[in-house]
Amino acid sequence: MDRKLWLSDTKNKPCPTCRSGRLTYDSRRAILSETKESLERNEYHNNGTVAPDSDFLVSAHLSCDECKDVVTVIYERLDDVRHTDENGFEISIWTPIIYHPAPYLIDVPTALPDNVKKHLIKSFGLFWYDQASCGNKIRVALEKILDSFGLQSQDATGKFITLGSRLQTFAGIKPETKSFLEAIRWLGNSASHDDKLTKEDLLDAYELIELSLELLYKEKENSLLTLSQQIIANKGPIQR
Repeated sequence: MDRKLWLSDTKNKPCPTCRSGRLTYDSRRAILSETKESLERNEYHNNGTVAPDSDFLVSAHLSCDECKDVVTVIYERLDDVRHTDENGFEISIWTPIIYHPAPYLIDVPTALPDNVKKHLIKSFGLFWYDQASCGNKIRVALEKILDSFGLQSQDATGKFITLGSRLQTFAGIKPETKSFLEAIRWLGNSASHDDKLTKEDLLDAYELIELSLELLYKEKENSLLTLSQQIIANKGPIQR
């Protein structure tokens, strides 16, 4: 996972449809609107120019440079700080707050059960807009991973088993993921309790869950095992 990509407001994001192309911005397909609060605050500013502290939203369509599919995005500019580029020219920084459908922040194994994938994909859409909700969705995805391996969420009396207890049980089944999943749990708990998760915190969780999924579903290992078996059977290079 490229952390710099997800923390940048200017780098083109990967297409959520084909995963290989990049989403490109077309200013001809964008709508710029000043917020109502900003207009009321600056109503005295009626000479046709823009007040320095004006707040704007931009809704736009991004197009994939490979598959040509379209993603809707909303940007905001909610500060009066003047930014300059490397040549000293004044520029505006627009921060994305909503992507739909959202880019995949991590690789999602094809073998991942649909119920896990559903919550993970929902978390991607919340990454820019609501970090606490994003953290909660990642935690729900973690619960669903345990479900997919047959771990019960309730005991014989119908009482719910805590995520911490379920992870202790799971550590006996998949010990290689123990510390990764436990760390994700703590980040998810923070999302539920104090609403202070940052994007950096969420990227920590995504890196941990990406590695956990690779260990649990072993797609790379399985594909390389198949490749090695083909080479052995062929006693040399395989035909492509």
